[in-house]
Amino acid sequence: MPAPTAAPVAAPAPEQPAAQVPAPAPAAPAVAAPGSDLPDPFAAEDTASAEPENLGWVLARTLLLLGTVLLSIYLTLNVGLRKLMGLQGPMGRRSQSLVSVVERVPLDQRRTLFVLKAADEYLLVGSGEGGLQLLSKLDTQAVDRIQAERPQPSNVVPLSPFLQKLLSRRTGSTPPRS
Repeated sequence: MPAPTAAPVAAPAPEQPAAQVPAPAPAAPAVAAPGSDLPDPFAAEDTASAEPENLGWVLARTLLLLGTVLLSIYLTLNVGLRKLMGLQGPMGRRSQSLVSVVERVPLDQRRTLFVLKAADEYLLVGSGEGGLQLLSKLDTQAVDRIQAERPQPSNVVPLSPFLQKLLSRRTGSTPPRS
């Protein structure tokens, strides 16, 4: 058998010098548009030469922003919440209403009984598809006695002081605290 021959070894290639990357061209000087005093936003700024903001301007801007936030909170609570809860402002209605709903008893989805107090009289009114109808006049002394004997519900969650204040403005009296 013939002897194996060694494969010729390739000679290493001579080292190629690294390709020279051209240096970037110097940036053109920043030029603002003619007639404009505004600086070019793309121009390089020297941060060391930038002046810090005036402390008085920062304070004034902060106070203005705080005032805006407080005004929006006030308007939201005084106007928005009143509309949301259906409350009237202090001048919205008279303090002593001539007619008030003492009690409402729903009979079904379309029919309801109301006990109304109108000019020192109690009226039993029915509401239905045909509108409101006076059912009878109630004895004033009997209704007052029943209301006085009625126990106060104990499972009522006490209102927050904020809601108590809003409701006291609505009714003109302070709601009982639990």
